[in-house]
Amino acid sequence: MKDTPTVLHVTTVHPPYNPRIYHKEVKALASAGWHVILATTTSQSTEADGVRLLPLGAPGRSRLGRIPRNLRALKFMLGRNDIIHIHDPELLVIASIARLFGRRIVYDVHEFYHSRFEQDTWMPRFLRPAVGSLYALTERLVLPRLSGIVVVSEAMIPYYSAFLGEDRIATIRNLPTITAEDVARHRRAPRPLAEPYILHVGEASTNRMFHVTVRAAELLREMGNVTPIVNVGGIDLSGYPPNERAELLQRAKDADVRLIRKVPYEEAMPWIAHAHVGYMPLAKHPRNINALPVKLFEYFAFGLPVVAPAFGAIEKNINERSAGLLVPYDDPVALAKAFHDVTTDAALHKRLSAASQAAGAEFAFEKELPKLEALYRHILSGTRGGSGRRGGATAN
Repeated sequence: MKDTPTVLHVTTVHPPYNPRIYHKEVKALASAGWHVILATTTSQSTEADGVRLLPLGAPGRSRLGRIPRNLRALKFMLGRNDIIHIHDPELLVIASIARLFGRRIVYDVHEFYHSRFEQDTWMPRFLRPAVGSLYALTERLVLPRLSGIVVVSEAMIPYYSAFLGEDRIATIRNLPTITAEDVARHRRAPRPLAEPYILHVGEASTNRMFHVTVRAAELLREMGNVTPIVNVGGIDLSGYPPNERAELLQRAKDADVRLIRKVPYEEAMPWIAHAHVGYMPLAKHPRNINALPVKLFEYFAFGLPVVAPAFGAIEKNINERSAGLLVPYDDPVALAKAFHDVTTDAALHKRLSAASQAAGAEFAFEKELPKLEALYRHILSGTRGGSGRRGGATAN
């Protein structure tokens, strides 16, 4: 339609069908009547669910390889769009250029990146403070010139409201899009394991306290409890000294910590649907204190009792709903006891499961989308951020 606003979403890092970017925002906006285009990490132009995908180039392993994708992203951002919605911190510099040409830019902050850089293992430790400081400086210079900011947690608003007024900030929580029909369908799927199991969906890494999980599994077996712990996700042990990695993996195998490769979303859901307990390991640092990982709400959706670290937003949400057991994040003894209690005490499991299922009914992404639409309309109704032109980004 001629008068339908065009929104260009851009990511040079995430895969084309990323759950948050594509399914929860781009696809949902298109279904709601917006004209949405996604410039993403694909090698050819295509269309899906009424959304046109523009090619920035297939992702490569080298971070230097992202530079050509960033330049292609700038080309699309200078096209004819009403709003440009970016999803990667590295796009802030590109966005500042597009802003000089009057483009309205919305920055989707998926997490507190300036804290994350201090924990990233892909760069030498001595560089991390400098990279974090450089990113913070980039935010201070660029964010006040943008049209809007999207955050994933209300805890992020005080920090980002220093750059834009709160009327230009929308909290779009990373909630699941799981319906009651989805729950029933995944429960009908064959069980991945015949026996009850404790499940963690996510990467096995230092950030997810893999060493604590392994030690807790060993202690659990010393108690005579043979419930396996299943980890569905990638494995990144680069944060551990090289001489410890092989030993950790062997100990995990001996303690029946089962490492399942990362699988597509639809394949992961039956693992959650048939799990006995949902587990959320996280290290305690600024990146995680305010985090509300989507897996927490997916566990709730399926009524899983949750075992999680006792800090931050995760603790608050579980405590308020009595939907799980909280333990010190770095205490394998307390973790093993929590695992043992919830897998052997049927009454406790039943009570926590009912509370978790009730919590799941509260959290659905369909309640978040109107807030994003309201931000877009607010931006389009004003003059701040320049005036976009009608039409769509071109692939030429």
